[in-house]
Parts: sequence; structure tokens; C-alpha cells
Amino acid sequence: MKKVVYIGATPAQINWRGNDDPRELLIEGKTYEVATWDERDWHTHVTLIGIPGTFNSVHFKEELNGT
Repeated sequence: MKKVVYIGATPAQINWRGNDDPRELLIEGKTYEVATWDERDWHTHVTLIGIPGTFNSVHFKEELNGT
């Protein structure tokens, strides 16, 4: 299963294509498991297991090799 690390969010990133605001739900530096990774032409929507909302993929970096 794909895992990502939340790296923060700016208002512009949140507003792009109607994403939800992760700032009150996620902790910077924490790893989350991806439920869906919906790639589109100009953006990618991400949902996380156990977290409500749809987020912009730029809020995350992929966790590689367990780090």
C-alpha cells in the first residue's frame, strides 16, 4: 500500500480544484496510508485511510523504503 508523508499546505494549494483543507486534520512529518490516488491531467486528488476529505497531492511526498 502506498504511503505518503504530509509536508504542509498553503491556501493556494488547498483552493486548487476544490481540495479539502488538511491543516486541521494532518500532522506535518507524519506518514499516512493512501486510500486513493486519482491522477488527472493537471492535478492529483488523494484520499487517506481513516481521514475524511480529498487532498491535493502537493501536500505530500511519497514515503520511500520505509523512511
